[in-house]
Amino acid sequence: MRVFLVALALAALGTSALAGEDKDAGRTASKASGKRETKPTIAWVKSFPDAIEEARERNVAIFLHSHANTCPPCKAIAKAVFEDPDYVKWANTETIHVLSYDIHADADPEPLVEVERDGAKVSVYAHYPMFTPDELTMLLAEIGKRVDFPLHTPWAGVLSPDGKKVLAEVAKGTAKDFRAAYEKGQKTLGTPYPRATWTKVRTALKTSMEAEFDARWKDAAAAALEAKTVGAGAPDALQESIDARMASVLNEGRRLLAEAKKTKDAAAAEKAVAKVREDFAGIPLD
Repeated sequence: MRVFLVALALAALGTSALAGEDKDAGRTASKASGKRETKPTIAWVKSFPDAIEEARERNVAIFLHSHANTCPPCKAIAKAVFEDPDYVKWANTETIHVLSYDIHADADPEPLVEVERDGAKVSVYAHYPMFTPDELTMLLAEIGKRVDFPLHTPWAGVLSPDGKKVLAEVAKGTAKDFRAAYEKGQKTLGTPYPRATWTKVRTALKTSMEAEFDARWKDAAAAALEAKTVGAGAPDALQESIDARMASVLNEGRRLLAEAKKTKDAAAAEKAVAKVREDFAGIPLD
């Protein structure tokens, strides 16, 4: 049962823990060759539940942009805002950007290019190369279940961390205007938790779970302690994950310690107990 529960936790963490880990990718695909250019691009979050999870754990707003391939103003915004180097840097470092991109079949076909992902060739949208058609379809379905926003495009809403409330909105303007709208919404939430720190904590949590799954107890304990140390002062949602990880490691350590103490040979028992304590150094097993 323990292995099964850890496996479930790892599966969930693998898809959501680092929703922003590709935020500095900052490159887009060439229509002609599929090669990568050095044009900056926003690393849009691919999953709305992932966006909500990061937003809650970092106490940050979600910036939802509603566009359509039949919307000329949307294309102008995409060029003036989403390709502005300073805006992209800010967006990929500080924010959570989500794209609702409605593709109408009666419009000109949305161009696709072939790129390599994890050793396989996949087709992605030329203008938004982080999305395959299936990924974008799934994202739109996820957004539609949770967010009620105007049908007109372009529209951008700064959403609360749970994705339910619009804190600020903007339909057009410069990169400066869009950033101002986001910062207005974020101001109502208070101080955001830094993405760099959040990423370190989530990476440590994932490392700890993977190590526990493989019964590498020393690594599991060390990574859990790292998450606790690095994550000091984290928002409640992230602190809950840290506490749960520490509790899991503590319970396993106590279980192993009890088993070691039951070893019949005294010398062997002493050695087994010492090994458990060494593996779980820093964890209060007694």
